[in-house]
Amino acid sequence: MKGKKHLDKNIYSVDMLRLKVHCSDESVQAFFSRFNCDPICEYWESRRLKEYKHNWNFKFMTFDGECSFWVGYYHNSEKSGVKHNLVLEYNPNKVDVLLLWDILRTFYSDFKWVQVVSLDVACDMPVNILDVVHSSNGKRKYRCEKNGGDDITHYYGVRGTDGYTKIYNKSRELGLKDIELTRYEVSRRLDVPLEYADNITLEWDCLLDVTCIDSYQHSLELNGTERALLYAVMNGYPLNELPRVNKSKIKKILSESAGNTLDSTMFGKCINDFFKQLKNNICFN
Repeated sequence: MKGKKHLDKNIYSVDMLRLKVHCSDESVQAFFSRFNCDPICEYWESRRLKEYKHNWNFKFMTFDGECSFWVGYYHNSEKSGVKHNLVLEYNPNKVDVLLLWDILRTFYSDFKWVQVVSLDVACDMPVNILDVVHSSNGKRKYRCEKNGGDDITHYYGVRGTDGYTKIYNKSRELGLKDIELTRYEVSRRLDVPLEYADNITLEWDCLLDVTCIDSYQHSLELNGTERALLYAVMNGYPLNELPRVNKSKIKKILSESAGNTLDSTMFGKCINDFFKQLKNNICFN
């Protein structure tokens, strides 16, 4: 039997971040009124209970294409007053513009009052999505979009909830023809002050069992049923749809022969390192 397969080229990153802070109407008005007629900003108001009353969406053209970030103020469920929540949501990998840092330094520099609401953290694995087997430990809702070949996207859980997971072919999204890349992306709800975000410890029970079967070799000590089920799973049959006993057996075989491609400690390190750098950049003038 071949030893466990550990991919040493996985790349972990924070892919989306949402911050929240309590601000006065006066300070928000003074800052954002300058964009009333600016073409980079789209402003709208919403009266829906689950949305923010004031919304600004900023769009920029960079060398890498279009990038954007969103700001919301005064959630419609909040009581009236002179201060309300100001929320900023952006992708750190796609937005690095002076205006974003101006907003961060103006409203989010007092870390003890800034709340890290949630983030998306991703792992890019240098394998084809057809060589990745995955299953949920719980009873999360699952659906799959297939558009032929390796144009596949898997969804676990409900969008907007902690542990919502998306697995898709990143190579296709980026238009890479000679590079295999599969992205594993999971949403985490934090609700912690930014002051402590670079030293938090997360429970990763929401992580899926993910196994790479590229260059896979298995033990010859399998019966006919086990061989058939293993062959089916390796050719795209959903592991979650196997009977419980068979599912456990096949997962064990895959784990022993191929190894898990995800590392929860690397996710945690990625998040902590990200917040250390973010806080340093916000403090930099």
